[in-house]
Amino acid sequence: MIDANTVKATLQRELDLLAQLRDELRVKASLAKADAKAELDKLEGTWLRVQEEIKRVGEHSKESVQEVGGVARKLVDELKVHYARIKGDIDAHR
Repeated sequence: MIDANTVKATLQRELDLLAQLRDELRVKASLAKADAKAELDKLEGTWLRVQEEIKRVGEHSKESVQEVGGVARKLVDELKVHYARIKGDIDAHR
């Protein structure tokens, strides 16, 4: 059975790691091409959504914890892919 605290803690740890990458990208993006900055700005909505989904994990019944956790997981994975691509683009322009 999935425990809400475990799901929330796991997602929060990953989000904390992504926060470091996010902060690094914000600094590098200011020096990079405008399109990388624009792409990063587009992802800000996803960033806010994943934070909200993580907050919601503990607010639901055990049956829906998996569903809400799944939504947050998908958003975290989406951020990972896009942040890695942007980082690659920025690093390529150094």
